[in-house]
Amino acid sequence: MALPPPFLAELSRRMREDYPDAYALADEVRCSDPDSSSSPGAQFLSGILETLLGSVNDLFTADEPSNMLTEMADGLVPSYASRIWEVFTDLGAYDYDNDYGLTEGSGSMTRAASVILYSIASDLVNILYPELERIARDIAGTSEDDDDEYDEYSDEPPF
Repeated sequence: MALPPPFLAELSRRMREDYPDAYALADEVRCSDPDSSSSPGAQFLSGILETLLGSVNDLFTADEPSNMLTEMADGLVPSYASRIWEVFTDLGAYDYDNDYGLTEGSGSMTRAASVILYSIASDLVNILYPELERIARDIAGTSEDDDDEYDEYSDEPPF
C-alpha cells in the first residue's frame, strides 16, 4: 500500500528541515564538510538523502528494509575512478573512521577509496532511516510502543 502524497510531502519536508544541506549530512556521518554546496561530496551526500526519500514506500513495506538500505548504499557509490576520487577528497574520506576494515586487501587504491565511500553511504542511510521512521510515526500520531499492537501479517506499515 502506497503512502498518501500529503504524508510523503510532510515526511520529506521534515527530513529536509532536519538535514537542510550536505553540511548537516556530513556532520551526521562524521566526515569532512564538502568544499561547497554543489561540490562532488555535497552531491554524493545529498543524493543519499534524496534516494532514501524516493524509496520511502518500498522501505516501509519491505520485509527486510536493512537489505534495501545495503543495496541503496552500494548503488550510490560512484562507478568511475575520477568521480570516486573527487568525492573521496571532497569529503576528506582519507580521515574517515572505517570501522568495517573492508579496505584491507582491496587490491587498489581506487577500490579502497570506493569501499570507504560505501562505508559513508551505508553509515548515513543507517543513521537517516530510523529518523525517517520516527518522523513518520510522529506524523501518523503513533509511537514505537504502538508497534506492539501492530499486526505483523498486515500489508500496511505500522503507522
